[in-house]
Amino acid sequence: MSKRGNSLDNGACESFFGTIKNECIYTYKIKELNFSNIYTIISDYIDFYNYVRPMLKHKKSPYEIRMEKVPF
Repeated sequence: MSKRGNSLDNGACESFFGTIKNECIYTYKIKELNFSNIYTIISDYIDFYNYVRPMLKHKKSPYEIRMEKVPF
């Protein structure tokens, strides 16, 4: 674990969890969320985040970027 105040160690994780809360969790009402529902919502969003959602910098999804780098 990092020392207090070293935010560079977990910046990517903080960014991802902030994005997942803003784009996924906050779009539902509290009464709609239970454990099994949250599990499916988050797993569906992670699939969307990794394969469909375009990155602003590249205008492509992370999956498309990875496939460009893999030689066939």
